[in-house]
Amino acid sequence: MTNTKNSSTCRCECGEPVGAKANYRPGHHARHAGIVARAITENPKQVKTLLNTLPSAALQSKATRAVERLTAKPEAKEAVA
Repeated sequence: MTNTKNSSTCRCECGEPVGAKANYRPGHHARHAGIVARAITENPKQVKTLLNTLPSAALQSKATRAVERLTAKPEAKEAVA
């Protein structure tokens, strides 16, 4: 039987349990950053609020880069290819 008093769930909101010192299941930190990035593209006025749902500056940066990729103009994408 697990001790539910000390258990916590993954911060990506998948509902899966994580260890006592963990915020995420393996790989779910990137998943959460992607979810936040897509939410920002849908509601750009909430950038600061949405980024603050991520627990570290590194994940906030990852989400910001993902937003830049998601919102890049198609012409710029063709120039890179």
